Amino acid sequence: MANMKKDVPIIIEVNIGGNLQAVFGRTRKVLPGGHLIAMHMVPITTIEDKDLILEKCPGCNAATWLDVPEVMFSHLERVRIPCIIMTNVRNASTFSRNKWQNGINQDDMISQFLEVGAYRPMTNRLQLCKNRLTTARGAKLNIYIDGSVKNNKTENIEAIFGLMIYDEDNKLLDTIMSTVENWITVNKTEALALLAALLIIPENKKATIYTDSQTNYNNFMDIKQRPHRNNLRDILKFGSSNYIWAIIKEIISKEKLDIEVIKIKAHATDTLHNILDIEIKERYVDIHNVNKLEVLPTCKEYRYVLRWNETIVETNIRRFIRLITRIQGLEKFFNLNRNDKYRMLEIDWHVTFEYLNVNEEYETYFKTNAHSSKCKRMKYKD
Repeated sequence: MANMKKDVPIIIEVNIGGNLQAVFGRTRKVLPGGHLIAMHMVPITTIEDKDLILEKCPGCNAATWLDVPEVMFSHLERVRIPCIIMTNVRNASTFSRNKWQNGINQDDMISQFLEVGAYRPMTNRLQLCKNRLTTARGAKLNIYIDGSVKNNKTENIEAIFGLMIYDEDNKLLDTIMSTVENWITVNKTEALALLAALLIIPENKKATIYTDSQTNYNNFMDIKQRPHRNNLRDILKFGSSNYIWAIIKEIISKEKLDIEVIKIKAHATDTLHNILDIEIKERYVDIHNVNKLEVLPTCKEYRYVLRWNETIVETNIRRFIRLITRIQGLEKFFNLNRNDKYRMLEIDWHVTFEYLNVNEEYETYFKTNAHSSKCKRMKYKD
């Protein structure tokens, strides 16, 4: 740090109101006594964004000019730098590759169930959130979770799930947003939100999780109340997202977490849950900057995951096998030689049905008469 150049981006650990927090800065001077003077910077992007953009802090309680001798900076420099931080070099770290080559130290539970590596933004995001909650004041956390699906049953389907974490005084501590890419269903987004909540809860906190998903509540209570009876066979009977619920079961059974799940009515009078619902809907505008939660599809109890064409089967296994069998049977029947006349027809079905459904001015699609029925019948005969 002694040879550090000017204007190098750094992360500084400072004490704000009795809590240790990490803030951003740019180096201004490094003193011989091991002291560092840096300009306080604040991010203008959210923590879920893939890029980090910083700007000058306009002034806050985290930094002050009072500790800096006047002779070290001119009056013009003091005017141009509203917020300054003076700290020991041991409390600062650069963004250099060598400094961060090992990435963030991952919690054992997070690294066990999530993908880790050089660029796993959501894994690192959950770890940073857990670190923050571990050192937060108070012994209780209130976590609101929700999932949302947009354009369901279309090729443009999208999904986002989110968490909002509050302390016991309902002060917002953190917000997490993530997305889903494969096998998108509402139940899957809700299950992933519950899994993310379980992964960030520290052992030294009591947590209450609020959800509007009846499936989440029923499955959680079934696992918690009868852990010895819910084996892998029972997990596979869940309607969907079997491997996610297998991981949730393992966390509930083996981790020392003090958790309570409360079912609330969707879109009702719960203000905090409604705020989360609004936040999720607003993120659809910028969904390409929302990172995916990369869950490892295996755990100790669910080692061998069913795959079809290298794709994990997340639906009910019996229902999936029945669907595949019916589709393959239909394909074989459709490709029989006797059905060539149907396969070779080049018919624009959209235009055909538009033509057949044209009604006269005095009719609607919901009302008809003998004259209209006769006209459509003659169209079929033609």
